[in-house]
Amino acid sequence: MTSDVTMSNPNMSEGSMGEPPVKKRSTWPTVLGIIGCILASLGILSSTCSFFIPALLKTVTEQMPPEQQAQMMSEMPAGPFLYVTIFVSLILSLILLIGSITLLKRKETCRSLLNGYAVASIVWFICSLVWQATVVHPEMKAKRAELVEAAQQQQQQQQDDQKTSEAQGASYAMEASEQMQDVSFYGGQACTGVLTIGWCALILVFMNGGRYRDEIESWVD
Repeated sequence: MTSDVTMSNPNMSEGSMGEPPVKKRSTWPTVLGIIGCILASLGILSSTCSFFIPALLKTVTEQMPPEQQAQMMSEMPAGPFLYVTIFVSLILSLILLIGSITLLKRKETCRSLLNGYAVASIVWFICSLVWQATVVHPEMKAKRAELVEAAQQQQQQQQDDQKTSEAQGASYAMEASEQMQDVSFYGGQACTGVLTIGWCALILVFMNGGRYRDEIESWVD
């Protein structure tokens, strides 16, 4: 008789009172949200500190010889690019932070926020790369070329062998620095591109992938 009752009412095996089993809560929003909050916090901190770079650089270079001041300034990007980068990075970091918090709270609005952040980040990376490759980096190379030319002229004007040797060393050091700057620029942009696009692609997959999207749409704001 007991087996007949169980067969006629399958829910009895699922709970003592015939209640359905509790559905396990997904963990991906918590993991993705925590990673997003960490990256956003680092981005906000970095962007805020970067506002003080020009003033700090000016204070440091004032204590250097004129040649070192010129070399230091030639290795820094132009003012407009620096401030635009800081501003855009700060805005994107704030959007990522808000989107990650709403994701942790499992609110549906996280999808539009994080989608917007991912698309905007990819677009900004492409625009920034073009800007640097066509304007900023060539300007920095031109400044370094002027420094090398000035060192070579100084070398010709020196009569003492020791001073001539020092000038040659400075010229070679600047040329080597220029080559290293090219390698650093292209290598840094490649690494930044992989990390940025990879992170944004991960967000887009979780925000728009089949079952993930269905789960987000089931949340209530």
